Amino acid sequence: TVIALTQRDPDVIDPDADDLYTVGTEVALGRMLRMPDSTTSVLAQGRRRIEIVEFTQTEPYYRAKARPIFEDTQRTRENESLMRAVLALFEKVVKLNHSIPEEAYVYAMNVDEAGWLADLVASTIGVDVPAAQEILEVIDPTLRLQKVSVLLGKELDVLELEDQIHSQVQSGVDKDQREYPWGDKWEDFKC
Repeated sequence: TVIALTQRDPDVIDPDADDLYTVGTEVALGRMLRMPDSTTSVLAQGRRRIEIVEFTQTEPYYRAKARPIFEDTQRTRENESLMRAVLALFEKVVKLNHSIPEEAYVYAMNVDEAGWLADLVASTIGVDVPAAQEILEVIDPTLRLQKVSVLLGKELDVLELEDQIHSQVQSGVDKDQREYPWGDKWEDFKC
């Protein structure tokens, strides 16, 4: 088990303790895989939020005292409603974003805890590091769902605009092909 923390400034080559956020994730390391390109990948699973209490060692590697951050998993009407709203937005995002597999939505539908759903959706839509850190530091699952809902709304706006632009471009291409007698058989008319 290790603790994963994010650097405050990703451009710092050799960060010290002050360059790291104090809220991170306890991670269980799994199998190590050698990839065809001679790199190594490690399967890892995030377990829970943690907060660094103090760094007890910095050389040759960091060692820290940390405490788990527990959250309320009680279901309320408010977070039940938010979960439904987040799932509805997430479904639309998955349909428009072809880089997110449809199975992600199916998996999200089967999550029964508000905090877990917020974390899953935030990690799936690929928010930037500052936004991800901000979400990680929100302990209340209802507030976390609210933040993720806002992010989903923004992502959906961008995806809908991209889809609209793509449709307009495709419509223009189709119109141009209808106007020319050779259509998509340009190769037959080349000299």
